[in-house]
Amino acid sequence: MMPQVGWVLLSRDALSRAEMQLREDVMSVRDEIGFLLIHSGYANRFFPGTSVRHTRLRYLLFIPWMYQDILRHGERKDLGQKVLNAETKLAGRLRNLDGAIGGRSYPEPTDQPPTSVYWTALGTWGILKRRPDGTCLAKAQLHSAMARRYAIVNLFDDDGSPLEDLPDFFIRVPKAPNEWSNPNDVISFLMPPEERMFMRNQLLGVMKHSDANEPSLLSLLAEHVNELGTEKSQYPWNKAVTQYADPADRAALQRARMAAALSDVGRAVYAALVETLREVEDGIPTEDIHRSYLAEVLVRSRDEAQALNLAELNLDLPDLPPYLNDVLNQTLSWLANPRDLMVLWDVYAKAEEKRKGRRARLSRRLSGKERRTEWRPNDQSYASAIHYRWPKVLRLLRDLKGET
Repeated sequence: MMPQVGWVLLSRDALSRAEMQLREDVMSVRDEIGFLLIHSGYANRFFPGTSVRHTRLRYLLFIPWMYQDILRHGERKDLGQKVLNAETKLAGRLRNLDGAIGGRSYPEPTDQPPTSVYWTALGTWGILKRRPDGTCLAKAQLHSAMARRYAIVNLFDDDGSPLEDLPDFFIRVPKAPNEWSNPNDVISFLMPPEERMFMRNQLLGVMKHSDANEPSLLSLLAEHVNELGTEKSQYPWNKAVTQYADPADRAALQRARMAAALSDVGRAVYAALVETLREVEDGIPTEDIHRSYLAEVLVRSRDEAQALNLAELNLDLPDLPPYLNDVLNQTLSWLANPRDLMVLWDVYAKAEEKRKGRRARLSRRLSGKERRTEWRPNDQSYASAIHYRWPKVLRLLRDLKGET
């Protein structure tokens, strides 16, 4: 047979996902066992629409302003590229500020621009309008719909003032400040009172996923943002936060605290297991880094982890997969007498193989040994607890409050 050569065309989104996966490999933040399922489950309950990639609240206004500018200049075709160009220019203007997206890659575009980072929030927080079926347009769908809609409609008068303010797609947002339109003027993430009031009103309408008639914790925190002591809110289960939660969320926050402690232990166990297997099973001399660190993790997190009731956790998060529940259950049993780490090998290996297949490091197969050979203890991040996006949410709330 003659050899054949072909081309495979990948979308920008596919390339972005591949690049993100490679970066996660390098940074050792991949979720081998599944603890981030607990993280995202509770985060989506307490703080709907948020993301670990969120930085500053004003991006929720920057994005509609960018679309207005593009359409004001008569752009109708290739909106995706026009928006990307606008986002890159914005990154250049903000690049020296804390929270700027794309500042490091400027003048090249970032693979995670603001529209990608904040798209879910735009919909969940009511800035991007919903369709009759309750869903929001994806970004590419929005661009196609805009190109069709505005090809025959002029939204701006002779002075460039908006006539309808993107009525089919975004709600009316506060008018962009004068400095926005002048690329030589300084813009910042600080929001004047009108903008903060607008965003507060949007967040007040963010309901729980489980009950559209009940305000989410994010909504309640926005309601009381001026009284919220952000300096006393290191964790979402601090009293400064929980005093504003409803009784159900107040109890769930305490379970989330215990689950965070258990994730701290579980992540440390995983790294210690890989380190042990390299030395004991594979015969590779390995520094005692993560095994020693596991002892530190047990001191800080063991008691809180042992207080977790798995039945109650599963009532909060009913979609946790069986393999993760097995890990949690056996880890709790082991914590009663944390001596022989290897009793956890099988359950952790099964969970990792479910998630990673042949890339699993704990596997008893040859592929597992190969992956462990590539693993370097010094290059791996130390274990830490899941945080439910709280550092990001707290930064957004500080912006809403007008803090620097």
